[in-house]
Amino acid sequence: YFQSQVMTEEHPSGLPDQNTCNLCGMERILFEPPPRFCALCFKIINSTGSYYVHVENGIDKASICAKCHHLSTAKFKYQKRSNYAETDAEAEWWVECDKCKAWQHQICALFNPKVADEEVEYTCAKCLLKERDSGDIILPESPTVLGALELPRTKLSDHIEQRLSVRLEHERLQRARASGKDIEEVPGVEGLTVRVVSSAARVLQVQPRFRDFFKDGKYPGEFPYKSKAILLFQKNEGVDVCLFAMYVQEYGSDSPLPNRRHVYLAYIDSVKYFRPEIKSASGEALRTFVYHEILIGYLDYCKKIGFVSCSIWACPSTKRDDYVLYCHPTSQKMPKSDKLRSWYQNLIKKAVKDGVVVERNTLYDFFLQPTSDRKASISAACLPYCENDFWPGEAERLLEKKDDNTSQKKEPQVGRLMRVAKRDDRKGNLEDNLEDILLVHKLGEKMRTMKEDFIMLCLQRFCKHCQQPIVSGKSWVCTCCKNFHLCDQCHAEELSAPLKDRHPATTKQKHAFQRIEEEPLPETDDGDPTMESKYFDSRIDFLKHCQDNQYQFDTLRRAKHSTMMILYHLHDSACSACHQAMDQRFAWRCLVCAGCNFCDSCYKQDGEKLHIHKLKQTEQQVLPNYTLQ
Repeated sequence: YFQSQVMTEEHPSGLPDQNTCNLCGMERILFEPPPRFCALCFKIINSTGSYYVHVENGIDKASICAKCHHLSTAKFKYQKRSNYAETDAEAEWWVECDKCKAWQHQICALFNPKVADEEVEYTCAKCLLKERDSGDIILPESPTVLGALELPRTKLSDHIEQRLSVRLEHERLQRARASGKDIEEVPGVEGLTVRVVSSAARVLQVQPRFRDFFKDGKYPGEFPYKSKAILLFQKNEGVDVCLFAMYVQEYGSDSPLPNRRHVYLAYIDSVKYFRPEIKSASGEALRTFVYHEILIGYLDYCKKIGFVSCSIWACPSTKRDDYVLYCHPTSQKMPKSDKLRSWYQNLIKKAVKDGVVVERNTLYDFFLQPTSDRKASISAACLPYCENDFWPGEAERLLEKKDDNTSQKKEPQVGRLMRVAKRDDRKGNLEDNLEDILLVHKLGEKMRTMKEDFIMLCLQRFCKHCQQPIVSGKSWVCTCCKNFHLCDQCHAEELSAPLKDRHPATTKQKHAFQRIEEEPLPETDDGDPTMESKYFDSRIDFLKHCQDNQYQFDTLRRAKHSTMMILYHLHDSACSACHQAMDQRFAWRCLVCAGCNFCDSCYKQDGEKLHIHKLKQTEQQVLPNYTLQ
């Protein structure tokens, strides 16, 4: 398939126009330039305005914005420039058809330069269609392009995909009933594919000041976790388009506290090409419904395999500051903080209604805010410590500031915090944990005004006294309060406490508890293989790979080509047996099972034992046509 642009008429002379793409009719098209950041304020410089550059030996060393240049005392070092939207931009690449000699943008032709062979002729889509219609050639029935559907499946991707399919069918039925039509008369969602494209074992090193803050090695120096990248694709006019991406960190049952059995939703990103572009039965955009269901499906899977909690930092990206997918459509609005919080709140309401989330809270309220029912000491060591989360970086800055602080305001501030700490001290161990308590209050001051941005989701029941998840054995639920559970040990302590201190501590009338037998939670390893990838293991690697290769998503035609190239890199490195990098020129593929691809080494070792169906090696002469599908 080629891009669905308006086809241009043949040139009057019968010869192709050498300056115009014969697919889209456009001439020179510029890519979006990579953003320039101000070296002083670190903000993105306006791409169409003026800026200043420090040049050394003919090389641009640093750029600063006009505002910072106005305040600079070293103006003489900088040269004035303007409009880097054009000066820094690269033009889209061209390819010539060896038969009709017409020139086309590689993006319009969905041409893959990575598999192009100079010794093999390139035939454009127009010529192929003419030859097919004249009977000169027979195009293959099965596509030679490996799409999203052919990527390896995992238990996680199957769970999300199957759940999404059921939910979409139910939503379509609701729309049909609301409009008084049969279900076939209302548009459905087609061509969706969910895949885990990276599942890499990682170790998070605790930052030095925070690690050393806790004496005698009482805090772990590192946390092992699994980083996963999950992508959503949709067929658009026969071509895959990547619509949605998410990166998560999974701290399993083998990770030390406080991260044990915890999930961190690190990044999500999307581009606005979902089809059909209509509202769901509930009135929200149908694409929002789909993205919510993917996230709920992921949380549901985590809950089933033994994870107990999930944290989210609802931090919106700024304009042109991409999280995962490079270059968003100019028509796509970036949500502000309040809109993003509302988006997550609607997601959480659905997850609570479906029974996936047991309780919703904020990190601040759950870990840093004293309550009448909480018996455990409040400590900075209790918060889940995740890669690139807000509070670990803030804690490190606070500790650095504490080491360097020589201000005269230091003593009054400590005195004020001491009074607050004494008020909140529950176990009389203020002297032993003074530094920790002071750090907690300073963190609380930083997080309090924006606490709604730091979301804490309980996937399993937590004990209200010790704040620990109830992973097995007996638990006790209050017969009067909603979501008030105690572990067996805390319930025993509750019974031995003076009557006035029992639940609820604020009233004379005490509540009864009912015993519940808890099924032991499974180990969090679901058996899905580790899938490491050079380009997709971290969102920074993925984003940089897209930036370096101009895989942009600002227009649909570019999104199609960028997705095609992303899929090429994914297929080029995914053996279904060993999950190691694979050269697809020598790959062995099952013609029955989508996504069953084996490297030549595995086939030479195990042969037909690899798979229940017959395997066929890639026909290398087909590969030059790879980009024409």
